[in-house]
Amino acid sequence: MALSDEFGHNYSQEQIDQYGKTLLDQYGIEACEAASILDNLDITADTASSYKPQVRQVLSEHNNVNPTPRSAAECISDADKKSSSKSLMVSAMEKYYKAIDESGKAEKLRTIAKNEGIVEKDFSVESDISGWITKEEVMQIHDDILPDKGERINRLTFSDKSWAITYEHRALVMTLYYTACRVGEICKRDSDDKGLTVEDIDMEKNSVEVYRLKKGGRGYKRDIIAVPQDFIDIIQDYIDIKGIDSGILFDFTTRTAQNRIKDIDKAYKHVYGGYKNMDTLTPHKFRHGRITDIANNSSLEDAGQYVDHASPKTTNQYRHLGAEEQRDILPEEDESNDDKLSELMDKLDADSIDDALDKLDD
Repeated sequence: MALSDEFGHNYSQEQIDQYGKTLLDQYGIEACEAASILDNLDITADTASSYKPQVRQVLSEHNNVNPTPRSAAECISDADKKSSSKSLMVSAMEKYYKAIDESGKAEKLRTIAKNEGIVEKDFSVESDISGWITKEEVMQIHDDILPDKGERINRLTFSDKSWAITYEHRALVMTLYYTACRVGEICKRDSDDKGLTVEDIDMEKNSVEVYRLKKGGRGYKRDIIAVPQDFIDIIQDYIDIKGIDSGILFDFTTRTAQNRIKDIDKAYKHVYGGYKNMDTLTPHKFRHGRITDIANNSSLEDAGQYVDHASPKTTNQYRHLGAEEQRDILPEEDESNDDKLSELMDKLDADSIDDALDKLDD
């Protein structure tokens, strides 16, 4: 069930008395009512009180009171919270799924959470994906939704809706896509966290030094990746408009980043109706899309190496690609290559692109 966009307009006095207008405006009546089912479970009142805010957040993030386990996991993974709080979110959503008679989804969420390092990981179980953004869709966003080079803002105005899409939206979207980074790897999650800096981007060598989240979300490891000139040009434009020459590139949190991707999602749906391979755009869908594009242009193994997230089953079979070697696998460097996925399916024992991506992104 999709959630209503009409937040803050049609609340009854009874609803306001029960949930409070602040919560209703923030999450919507459907999410608030859905989360209240936890009050009926055989758990303490304190436990229910700690679980309900987590459930409201996940449901409202995905505009659905019964999201897929993968969608819930992505929301939790991208949340602007510490690992202990993310574990609480997983537990809360497990209880919620069971409360709505979706025990299978509760088990699936726990499995995915382990695979994604949100909770303690069990490498014997594989995760799945809930879709990805296509390169065509990314380019439609770039051309029709985001501001042009040198512009601070693009005002999209329709008879019933309007959005103000800024140069920060533009830089964020294209960074998520071209680097295939998680949002927590480019934006600061808290005051002690790392974030992508101007110094991390080598404009001459067309490379970026990124800090990948380690397994379990505890700490980072350094990696250098190749990026196309298009990305360098976009970041240079962002730096020029923002008037910075050093330090943190995106001076906002992961929560703000998620909200800006929500803006893009709503505007895109208003213009184009929807996506080919997913229902809702989230920061993580850019990562899945980039893996798919690189795999189409080169190989699934190269794609896994590029994002430094290959499955244990395949990692040891292939050497790590340096930044210069990576350049040959980028779609922007060779648009003439045929689709090479099918010839590699047998090598990965994969039945579909979803199955293949599962093995790379677990």
